[in-house]
Amino acid sequence: MLTECKEHRLIVACEYALDREAICRILKPCRDIKIVALVSKSKELQRLISAGIEAELLLLDADMKKLDLIKILRLIKKELPSLKVLLLFSKYDEEKVIKALCAGALGYILKNADSSEFLKSVRALLSGEVWIPRKTMAKVISGFSSCFVEKEAVSF
Repeated sequence: MLTECKEHRLIVACEYALDREAICRILKPCRDIKIVALVSKSKELQRLISAGIEAELLLLDADMKKLDLIKILRLIKKELPSLKVLLLFSKYDEEKVIKALCAGALGYILKNADSSEFLKSVRALLSGEVWIPRKTMAKVISGFSSCFVEKEAVSF
């Protein structure tokens, strides 16, 4: 009996062509992953989201110029609530990471990670897990829990 392999549909949103090409090269051997869109500008990404593109995971360069990260994450939550988001950061920015996780991102990875760690992060999100690098997990969880306390305090 043959079992059908589920195809995972991904969007890659990175400002620089080299970053997009590197991601494509890393993911190419993964037969169950199909990149359905490559974008280099936040406006292009907004159009795709508003058009309701069918994808399971967005690999998002959090350092893109003119990207309002929180705004785009809120738009995704509204328009494509099942779209998972993995953020790519040039450097760790605790405040930005925590705000993005509070706004709906399910993980982040630094751009200096090796390809095997990158693939693990992609696979984690595709299987319903989150991805937070181990060395920052305690800080992120502590900061993440405070965003719920702030929301509760505001709602009274």
